Amino acid sequence: MGLALLAVLLAAGLGWELSGALRQRRPEPAQDSTGDAERDLLRSRIMAGDLSEAEQYELLDRLLLLGSMPEALMLLEQMADRRSEDPGLRLMLAELRRTQNDPEGAERELRLILHRTPAHLEALQMLTLVQLEQDRAPEAEQRLREVMRQLGAGERMEVGLMLAELLGRQERHQEARAVLRMLAGEQPGDVRPHLARALSVMDQGNTAAALAELETARAVAGSELQPLIDGLAASWSLEAMRDGEPPSSVESLAAEDEATSGQPEESGGDQELRGR
Repeated sequence: MGLALLAVLLAAGLGWELSGALRQRRPEPAQDSTGDAERDLLRSRIMAGDLSEAEQYELLDRLLLLGSMPEALMLLEQMADRRSEDPGLRLMLAELRRTQNDPEGAERELRLILHRTPAHLEALQMLTLVQLEQDRAPEAEQRLREVMRQLGAGERMEVGLMLAELLGRQERHQEARAVLRMLAGEQPGDVRPHLARALSVMDQGNTAAALAELETARAVAGSELQPLIDGLAASWSLEAMRDGEPPSSVESLAAEDEATSGQPEESGGDQELRGR
């Protein structure tokens, strides 16, 4: 159980509709003459370019259900180009390109969004995923760090959590926790960096330190989250007892915090954002 769990818990509301639509899409039907005829009719309607907005969305839904991805891409391109001020359509187009094994096309669409809004969370999230899928983690990390520096203290929680998740995926746990410690210091009332730190140290088998961090998270959390935190703490405690883990290893995390905070800090916590 690690940072991936936190990503699931915190990602609610950060997705976009097409992702769910594609995951729930029916299997592609067999290629028969009826399906081909409907595809030809739908393609001609797209090429005519005289559909209302409601008709475009209705047609897009139909194309996705049919598994007609080339036609869906054609229609989404038209919709995104005509309403360039709407990043949601461009995100849908990027997601569709990614699922169709076109990472370069997906990245191109995402960069168009980020050129206009560099801190667009959904675009950053998907671009990070696309680059990870291509083994380009350093590029993803550099962009996230740049955006965090641009945003400044108190405005970069979500981007910082993405960066910590990325570092954790690369087994750079101390760097991830340094970023999380910085975020917790900037926004003391936000429970997320404390939960992320707990999950990070638990990933490395340090139950005592993880439980101590959960206690901090519980003190910050609202009443609606406290039962979840209590349940997680109970589960980890039972797991440690079952595995016979030594009870006290909190000092290692405290020493790590002291080591990462003992140097003169730069303005806004940018010391932690320099990376390697």
